[in-house]
Amino acid sequence: MNPVARKQSLLVQQVGPELVVLDQKSNRAHRLNPTAAFIWRNCDGTHSIATLSRLFQQEFGTEDPREEITRLALEELRSLELIESNGEDSKHKGITRRELGVRLAMAAAALPLIVSIAVPAPSQAASAGPGQPFCPPGTVPGSNACPNG
Repeated sequence: MNPVARKQSLLVQQVGPELVVLDQKSNRAHRLNPTAAFIWRNCDGTHSIATLSRLFQQEFGTEDPREEITRLALEELRSLELIESNGEDSKHKGITRRELGVRLAMAAAALPLIVSIAVPAPSQAASAGPGQPFCPPGTVPGSNACPNG
């Protein structure tokens, strides 16, 4: 089956060449570098992994190991639940992560990169207000646990 990007419960914002995806189900924000963003955007259910690899090559001008790069991005996107699971084994066929790392070392600039962080709930992210020190929940202003107060 062809990979399909999940669209439900996601807020997506282009930030320069990168893409920020806020997953409202997991309360995590993911920053996709240009290569990961390109692959995610093209996971529309009509492109096979081979087609995604060819599109990737056209967009970024990389040669081999483009299919391994595509599979690596898909594996990471699936693990973050940004690609709908279809039961397909996304592991690299006959290649270990170590072998893949060695083969990809020459194409390091094109590697898909996703950085994820937890997003606090609105009640946790509330401002202390003007002139008030901000301290993490459960800490006391002026204590060692609250360096800002």
